[in-house]
Amino acid sequence: MKGFTLRKDNNIISGAIKEGITSIILTNKDGVFRLTFGSMDKTGMHAYTWYASDLEVGDTLQICYTDIVNISEPQVILDYNSLDHDKLELDYYHRLKKELIEEGVLPNDNDLD
Repeated sequence: MKGFTLRKDNNIISGAIKEGITSIILTNKDGVFRLTFGSMDKTGMHAYTWYASDLEVGDTLQICYTDIVNISEPQVILDYNSLDHDKLELDYYHRLKKELIEEGVLPNDNDLD
């Protein structure tokens, strides 16, 4: 099956999924660069994180799109069918609220006293 081989310094990670998406994403938030390599099945209910890490100055990356024979063991597997959806929504609410407070869009609850 088609997928990616990621080489980060001396680590080689291979990831793919038969039917779904596979991505390698580089982000920068608050001066921290992060690499996330993952897949999600076509139903959107199973996600695999092959590799996730903050990047340091001097890290070297090589990405190759190729036929994957041996898939690496995922760091994380999420089965969204088995998760408590009320808890997920509450966690999402708190994460968004914290982010909006940090950005100054919402007042800090502690400042209301």
